[in-house]
Amino acid sequence: MLSVKVQFFSILSEITGAKELELTLKTGSKIEDLFNMLTEKYGADFKERIFDSKTGDLRRLIIVTVNGKDVRNMNRLKTDLNDGDEVAILPTVAGG
Repeated sequence: MLSVKVQFFSILSEITGAKELELTLKTGSKIEDLFNMLTEKYGADFKERIFDSKTGDLRRLIIVTVNGKDVRNMNRLKTDLNDGDEVAILPTVAGG
C-alpha cells in the first residue's frame, strides 16, 4: 500500500469539502487510479471538472502535479505514484 497527499484548489476544494486529503492506494497505482477513487467518492461534478468528456483525458485547463512536476510532462494519467507523493489538482482560470 502507498499513502498519497492530495491537494485541491479553487472549486475542487468546494466539491470535495477539503483542501487536502491523505489517501491510501495499492502499491503500483497510477494517477488514473487516484482519479478513479476520487471520482467514485465525489461523483459526476468532480469528474466533469477534471476530464474532457470527448477524449477521456484531463481537461486542458486542469493542472495535475506530482511532487511539483506536471503529469503532462511525465506519463499523463499513467504516471506512477509512490508512497509519500504529493499530488496537487489545480483548475486554471482563462479569460480574455
